[in-house]
Amino acid sequence: MIVGAGGSGRLDPRVYGVLGPVAIFAVAFAFQAVAWLAAGAVSLGSNDRLAIVIEATVRNTNLAILVKASAFPARLG
Repeated sequence: MIVGAGGSGRLDPRVYGVLGPVAIFAVAFAFQAVAWLAAGAVSLGSNDRLAIVIEATVRNTNLAILVKASAFPARLG
């Protein structure tokens, strides 16, 4: 999803600099950290934690991109 957003021109580094891709990776890392801590709080094993981290990251990153694209549509120029 991130690669697709970057390839579509919505995250053009010439226009926005590296802030867009850096923000996406920071948010994805935050999703992973929260999911890892939440899974650890209920004493899940490492394999279960990893599965929850992957699921939460994929689902929440897609949702965040959808909300961003809906709230702030791309403008030409």
